[in-house]
Amino acid sequence: MEIGERSVMGVSELLEAIEARGKEEREKIISRSEKTAKRLIKEAKTRAKEVSQSILQEEDPELEATRTRILGESELRKKRSLSKVKNQVVEEVFEKAWQNLSKIRERPDYHSILEKLGGEILKGEDVIVYVNERDVTLIQKILTSRGLNAEVKSGQNCVGGLVVETRNGSVSIHNTIESRLEKIRELLIQEVNQILFGEG
Repeated sequence: MEIGERSVMGVSELLEAIEARGKEEREKIISRSEKTAKRLIKEAKTRAKEVSQSILQEEDPELEATRTRILGESELRKKRSLSKVKNQVVEEVFEKAWQNLSKIRERPDYHSILEKLGGEILKGEDVIVYVNERDVTLIQKILTSRGLNAEVKSGQNCVGGLVVETRNGSVSIHNTIESRLEKIRELLIQEVNQILFGEG
């Protein structure tokens, strides 16, 4: 081998050695860069989490007031909506009941209904019985069949039923269809409140 060839081989080997060394250095630099990048990303994520936690934990009075107002408005809308539904249910049931009861006098068993309504409160003779003028004859028959001699007065403005009052006016008992329906309305409102609101 001649000197020229040796020097070419030496340069070639030197270039290969430099290239290998450069590659090794590049890989070390890339490896360090990747590690640094991963560390920085991890630190950034940790910091971001800390910042977001501190923001969530900070008590911003304006933000809290807005949140409270929105929750309050939402609760109020819910209650109004439920109240509206409650009123609709009560009114629908009451209206249907009223439609049925307003025709009670037409029923063939009205005599027994009036007798039952009267039987609950007709105990003595020292009373005045107020009825709708269409029920005067019927209530007189009922009183006679019971052996009672109470005074009967017409002019009670009601669909059916009666009002019994002591002569001195100290006691007055309303047992009309309307008064009973009003009691049912109160019970119905309580039931609907219980169902919708859990209240009694």
